[in-house]
This record gives sequence, structure tokens and C-alpha cells, in this order.
Amino acid sequence: MRPSHRVPPTAPPPSCGLQIKVVPNAANNAVVGRVGNAWKLRVHAPPEDGKANKALVAFLATTLNLPQNAITLTAGTASREKRFRITGITDIEADARLQTHQTS
Repeated sequence: MRPSHRVPPTAPPPSCGLQIKVVPNAANNAVVGRVGNAWKLRVHAPPEDGKANKALVAFLATTLNLPQNAITLTAGTASREKRFRITGITDIEADARLQTHQTS
């Protein structure tokens, strides 16, 4: 009889939810700071044809030091208030990374 080789289960990667209040058509991309439970971010792109959403995902990826495919828009496609699912970091890590990039 052959011994069975079981692969131990691996834990899923950490993930978190982020609430973002976005200001499109800004002069530049920036992390403004906290507004209640959400982070306020500015993006240079206009809010048309999904340009601001794409720019926001790219900016979040750069700011959080994650690949763009780790960031998923889960709610607020056509709204300034959005929710994202971030894979690869915890809530605490996301807050710390955003705070590091916050403008004063």
C-alpha cells in the first residue's frame, strides 16, 4: 500500500474591506485623510467611462504596495463613496500604509 501524501491546508491570504470617498478631477492623486470610517482620496481622472475607478484602483495598488488584481471594487461603481476588497493585507496594514501617504 502506498502512503498517502496529504498536503496540509493553507490559510487563505489576509484580506480587508476599505471604504473610500473619492474626489475625481483633482489636481493630483492624494490620500487626504480619514472621514468617519472612510478614507478620502483624490484622483486626477474624470468620473466618466470608469476612468476615475481605474485610476483609483491603480493609485490604491501603488499606495498599498499591492498588485492591481488584489484590489476589487465591490460597491459604489457610479458613486463617490466606494467599497473595496483588498487581498494580501489586513485592515491594520491598510490603514498604516494609507496613513503613511496622507497629505498634511
